[in-house]
Amino acid sequence: MYKILAPALLLATFMTAFIGCSNRSIYEAVQTGNMHECQFSQESVRERCMERVSESYEDYEKSRQEILEDEL
Repeated sequence: MYKILAPALLLATFMTAFIGCSNRSIYEAVQTGNMHECQFSQESVRERCMERVSESYEDYEKSRQEILEDEL
């Protein structure tokens, strides 16, 4: 699991440091890595894994903002 996730995180870090990517680009890079990981999961958990990582950036950002507002 970590062998697959590590390259996605490394890619996201590289993009942030050297290219100045937006939060959306980072989110999408990490989600792509997570989806790739799901493809190599056992068939019994693959569908649930894909549902978990298929949240759109807009939905993610909305949830994130709600959490931040609740913390204030």
